Amino acid sequence: MSSIQRVVVDTQPSNQVELSSEKSFNADLRKIKSYLDSIHNNPDLLHSDKFQNSIYSFMQKFANDFNQLPQNERKSSEMKTLIGDLAQYGLVDGNTDGISVSPYQSQFSNALDGLVMPGQKKVIPTILDPAILAAMRK
Repeated sequence: MSSIQRVVVDTQPSNQVELSSEKSFNADLRKIKSYLDSIHNNPDLLHSDKFQNSIYSFMQKFANDFNQLPQNERKSSEMKTLIGDLAQYGLVDGNTDGISVSPYQSQFSNALDGLVMPGQKKVIPTILDPAILAAMRK
């Protein structure tokens, strides 16, 4: 009696990168804006572990998606501005060649805290939000 073996064939090359669609990436940008606006309007959110964990894990996803974009999209002037601003305020490390979120959540949380300190209160609405909106219109 012969036995039947089931063979599963993977038709996807293992090195293939699945890019985010522009629509999905714009949704990511809108979500970042929503998070930052929430912080600006309610700084007490920063003391919520749930909120911090949520924005931290989302920013890791965003960094991964950004790093998979074609080079010409990562290097656009709008993206240079956005990534430069996010890096300047400590939310990401890197530039349009590639970004990462701090491996230590406490450093990321400190960066968020810094954005709502009295001296930085205008950073979100006057610098980060316009940079995000410009990147969505590219």
